[in-house]
Amino acid sequence: MIHVGVGHSHDLSTAEAAEHATRLAMGNAGIAKADIAIVFATINYQTEYEQLYQAIHANSSCEELVGCTGMSVLTSAGEFEEEPTLAVMVLRGEQLSAVSFTAQGTESEVGEQIQESIQTERRDNSLLVIFPDIRAVNPAELIKHIGGDGASLPVVGAAVSGDGTGAQMYHWQGTQATEGG
Repeated sequence: MIHVGVGHSHDLSTAEAAEHATRLAMGNAGIAKADIAIVFATINYQTEYEQLYQAIHANSSCEELVGCTGMSVLTSAGEFEEEPTLAVMVLRGEQLSAVSFTAQGTESEVGEQIQESIQTERRDNSLLVIFPDIRAVNPAELIKHIGGDGASLPVVGAAVSGDGTGAQMYHWQGTQATEGG
């Protein structure tokens, strides 16, 4: 069985928003420790990623954190546009395992890096979750290079986005915030 919970916050303080959203998610999942946390946040929180990571880790005991920035955030509570929003989804399960990675380069190079990253952990019931930066890679081309035909490897995700200028778009993986992959 996999336990999943989602929480969100509009607090302007990154640390407070991350703590509140994580506590809600943990309570909704009914768990004391998460195996993975998936985080989506508007650009209001992107420059304080270390605080975001620390608050989520402190409230979920989760080492595996992935996610990205977005112009809007969608949760079961609704879509939030043009307002600061940070959403956290936590997952826990006995048979759940996660491998997080970052990859940069052309669609071909990123596809190859992803294949190498997941090769040893890939199972029949694997799911690949990606957050491509559309400034660096075309998502449709990337999926072709990964080999995600939906039958052998289902692929889901979200495109990294940010402010209207196209600047400041981030992926999050563990303690790192990166751009362009």
